[in-house]
Amino acid sequence: MGYDPKKVIAVAEAEVGYLEKASTADLDDKTAHAGSGNFTKYARDLDAIKGFYNGRKQGVAWCDVFVDWCFVTAYGAEEGRALLCQPLKSAGAGCRHSRDYFKAKGRLFDTPQPGDQVFFWPSDRSDPSAVQHTGLVVVVDARYVYTIEGNTSSASGVVYNGGCVARKKYALDYARLAGFGRPDYGEVQPDAPLINAPLLWVGIVSTERDPLNIRAGGSLNAAVIGLAPRGARVEVLDILAPDGWVYGRCEGAQGYMSRQYLTPLEDMPAEPEGGDTPPGMWQVVNIFDSQAEAEAFAAEHGGTVHYNL
Repeated sequence: MGYDPKKVIAVAEAEVGYLEKASTADLDDKTAHAGSGNFTKYARDLDAIKGFYNGRKQGVAWCDVFVDWCFVTAYGAEEGRALLCQPLKSAGAGCRHSRDYFKAKGRLFDTPQPGDQVFFWPSDRSDPSAVQHTGLVVVVDARYVYTIEGNTSSASGVVYNGGCVARKKYALDYARLAGFGRPDYGEVQPDAPLINAPLLWVGIVSTERDPLNIRAGGSLNAAVIGLAPRGARVEVLDILAPDGWVYGRCEGAQGYMSRQYLTPLEDMPAEPEGGDTPPGMWQVVNIFDSQAEAEAFAAEHGGTVHYNL
């Protein structure tokens, strides 16, 4: 039996933007009653599962509780705990203990894959066993690991006890990466799109005004788990013909998008006459944040980079 890592990633995607609460009021509302009390629906739900932790966790730092909640929500309490390598009455709400559980099972790795639990060292390594923060790996490319983390913020770098669920990204050689706990997902069903599948093509979001919804499934009834802004670059990994949906990633989010609102990169029109930029240059500007990133893409996929400095 296999467990699809896309399922836990979709659960985490749907939680982006959640703010911790000042008390136990409005725990299920994403933004209401925000505060710094470390009160969350994640701790409430896991505290309600007899024997999941070694004690109640409401009101304490919750980055690891968030990851555990995502697994339990995706796969159930028993299966989720097994995937996290945790025993009954575990100390897995603590980052160091979670990392140790994976390590004891031989499931701690130096390189990431989507669906891994990522761990971070503190900036001060005076205690070599200390682990300060954790999150869920959602996308990996040649340069970065993209995550969704609880009790953080959208600021760059590791932010622990930041109070919200947010997307983050780190260079693969980031010094504070403390390893990747890899659940034993087993063999995923063969018809499921692979999260790290080869890139099929690159498209540009071509909606008229609004962003394109990224959904948990190939249907208008599926939950919206992210947004792809107009003009953004989408890497398409799988095409669900003839239903008109693709599975791809955009700006760290990954899921299903309607193909009719994606224009393949090679079909994008040239810049209108009168501009100083060579035809097609505006595509590169819209896609890449830096010259180095544009050159890396051109080297991998072919093409010429034009500069407008």
